[in-house]
Amino acid sequence: MRARPPRAAPSAPRLSGGLPGERQPPRRPLPRTARARGGGAAARAPPRRGSEAVRRLRIRQKLLLVSLLPVAFAVLVIGLYGIVTRILQLEEALEAKGQAIANQLAPAAEYGVYAGNRAALRRLAEATARERDVRSVTITDADGNVLARVERRPAARSWLVAKLAAWRRARRGPLVFRAAITSTPVPLDELGFANRLGDAFRDDAHPSLLGWAVVELSPDRMLADQIAIVARGAGLALVVLLLTAWFAVRASRRLSEPLLRLNAAVQRLAHGHLSTRVPETSGGELGALERGINTMAQALEEARAEMQQRI
Repeated sequence: MRARPPRAAPSAPRLSGGLPGERQPPRRPLPRTARARGGGAAARAPPRRGSEAVRRLRIRQKLLLVSLLPVAFAVLVIGLYGIVTRILQLEEALEAKGQAIANQLAPAAEYGVYAGNRAALRRLAEATARERDVRSVTITDADGNVLARVERRPAARSWLVAKLAAWRRARRGPLVFRAAITSTPVPLDELGFANRLGDAFRDDAHPSLLGWAVVELSPDRMLADQIAIVARGAGLALVVLLLTAWFAVRASRRLSEPLLRLNAAVQRLAHGHLSTRVPETSGGELGALERGINTMAQALEEARAEMQQRI
């Protein structure tokens, strides 16, 4: 009989650590779900009060934005329109005033320019320069030679007005208005000389240019009025926005507090506190929601009590 070959001795169990110097196969990392499950109670911890405060702020912020943004936009548009319209009206009024002064000065200076009476022109220029907003008055002949010129010393003004006046002068130039000084023709037909002198003197009845009346206005008072208009408009808009914000905060508080109570009640019901009830103090849809949550909580509590009795 043949002898059976000896059986191989069972191998020793392999240690997880392996022998020194032996290469171990790389371990596969656990999936994220397993790691999340191993978090324990920390992963299932209820939200803290900070998250509730954040939710409360978010609700109130949304309500405030919904109530404040349309009003703020309307106040901004209407305020800007009113301010810009008033500023343009002041600009147009000052320009019309300057041209009117020049138009009045031109016929008054006709005789002085025609006769070369510089003293009379000087007195006329001084009288014109005493009017409000007038900075300088100049009367020239037809060739541009100055016959009379009067300048007023600028009055005291604020730093902001001085800066705005310098910026306006550099960008748009001075407020200068001109009016032509012409000779007023006397029709010969009215004097009865037309038939005697003949047609040669009929052409002399046309007006001729004698000189120019130049008036420069100061924009300081207009700029001060514009600054006051902007300040009053901004102050009024700020008051309207503050009042609107106050009403919006009150309205958002009245609307957010029932929502926060409902949210807290739902959270307590979800954690098993079936005896939770919501005060039914609101009206409309919120009141219906409060009554519905109370009815649902009562039904859940009765169902749990009935189940416990059966057990």
